[in-house]
Amino acid sequence: MTDEYVPLAEPLRSRVAAARCATHEGLTTRLVPYGMEHRARVIEMRNVPRSLAMLSRTSPHTLEEQTVWTQGYLERDNDMTFVIVDLRGQVVGCTALYDIESAGMTAMKGRLVVDETAVGPFALEAEILLIRLAFEQLGLKNMRTQSRPENHKMLAINEKLGFVRAGLIPVRGHDEVDMNLVAADFHPEKFIPILEHWRKRLT
Repeated sequence: MTDEYVPLAEPLRSRVAAARCATHEGLTTRLVPYGMEHRARVIEMRNVPRSLAMLSRTSPHTLEEQTVWTQGYLERDNDMTFVIVDLRGQVVGCTALYDIESAGMTAMKGRLVVDETAVGPFALEAEILLIRLAFEQLGLKNMRTQSRPENHKMLAINEKLGFVRAGLIPVRGHDEVDMNLVAADFHPEKFIPILEHWRKRLT
């Protein structure tokens, strides 16, 4: 992956454009395209102490910062950010697929945040929907994600999804666990029973 923005080539560019403006439905969750109207809610979820710590923030996110970021996001074609919406229509989180690359057909998965008060398998199903989108709709071959070593919950979710630890790498002044996933190691069908169980509980 590179910090330098590289525009996508066809046909991946068109696939990303179509997928990032569509809603992706799950059993308990749906991914809805992120837009300006979601800025305040995303900031609210990111500004809780645990989220700030995981992001190495010493001060809260501001609406101005989020506005600038959103403007840049809307201009990029290699980035897909979604809000996570529950069965009641409430925004309970957000997640993203970014640094999408045509050359290696790869991407990063990250930016996940879920409302600490939300009850349901929202982080798990949102990540399943995002990975299925990457492999099945975009045709990517592999993906990466990075988490803080102390973020045990996220590391456990990623390992359940099939990600394999590749070691520690420095990110913004601290070490993060780098993890890789190839399409052949992703088996979303094994999660159907638990998601169906939760759907019954939530309806």
